[in-house]
Amino acid sequence: MPAALADSLGPAAMELNRKIDDFNDKFSLAMSPSRPAVGSPAKATADAPRTMCQPQFTSGDRPIDPTRTLNVTTCTKDELELKELLARTPVLGQPNLWVVACKDYSLYVLNHSDSETVQVPAGELCGFGAGTFSEVTPGIARNNKDHSLPWLIDADTQLLIYTDTENTKKHLCLAQIACVCCQSRGITEMTVLDHTLEQKNKDDGAPMAFRYGVTPLPKINAFDPKGVSPDQNLMDLRPTVFGAVYKGHFRKLPTSMATVTWEALDF
Repeated sequence: MPAALADSLGPAAMELNRKIDDFNDKFSLAMSPSRPAVGSPAKATADAPRTMCQPQFTSGDRPIDPTRTLNVTTCTKDELELKELLARTPVLGQPNLWVVACKDYSLYVLNHSDSETVQVPAGELCGFGAGTFSEVTPGIARNNKDHSLPWLIDADTQLLIYTDTENTKKHLCLAQIACVCCQSRGITEMTVLDHTLEQKNKDDGAPMAFRYGVTPLPKINAFDPKGVSPDQNLMDLRPTVFGAVYKGHFRKLPTSMATVTWEALDF
């Protein structure tokens, strides 16, 4: 109590001071834990939706499900052998499956087991071997797709390969990778090489969780595979270089049941 107030109250000041001390002793322990919470709840509430929710996809704007069942056209081994074969290789991690390219650049997955049927999970068929990167405009990259593979992301729903902390590869789109990085590692801001990201909003202006508009920069990187050496046995190629036999004809790679997929690396 201020001294001037105590003097003005006289003897009553002693009784009032005693009541003030009693009040402080009774309630100080109950009040003190609440002090750190003054700022914390607001921060926790703001972060909770971003660290707990999933990307907000709409019915016509969502990534392809890589585990979906595909209806494929089949042929027998004898029918396949009647075609002019260009190259073949075992599928990575699937020794009973082979990838076969014909000279018309059609692509087949061959059941090399003794069973009449085989289950083919979503996974990597082959790689494209060594090569070089060069910077080109998006327009040139799109026009030169037969000879190089451009690093172009058209939408945040485009599938990529994401390697998690246990070194397991997963098929995730850009929006899902942003969500995983935020929830597992606390990363709240993301950049993508050769592209700009812009937050997507709902009609009412509210931000859509982990959704971005993606725009390529004036210059992007394109990968130019080295190609297959003339002295290599095309009927026994390594899976990691098989895709290079399509150099000059990359547009003929299948796009409906398989696609060229980039592996996403975080720094």
